[in-house]
Amino acid sequence: MSAAKTIDWSVVRKDFPVLDQEVHGQPLIYFDNAATSQKPRQVIDALVHYYEHDNANMHRLAVVPQSLLRELFRVMAKLHHRLKHLAQAPRCPTTTF
Repeated sequence: MSAAKTIDWSVVRKDFPVLDQEVHGQPLIYFDNAATSQKPRQVIDALVHYYEHDNANMHRLAVVPQSLLRELFRVMAKLHHRLKHLAQAPRCPTTTF
């Protein structure tokens, strides 16, 4: 039986720009809820890249290179797997975006 890993929350906090601020002199904490969720820096950067380079409506999808779609699928599958591991979910379908 392997020992459970401890999460270094200071490292996790660095990924979330919203948590890099103070309220009443104390580090901001945020409890997620069904209404919204905070985005890690990696997601924000990916969204900025998407809007700057790949944004298109459904009618333009025919001109998106298949290699780009394959790469996007590969990255999303990898991200899904990492989130499953982080959340200690029993299987990938348990985690949703």
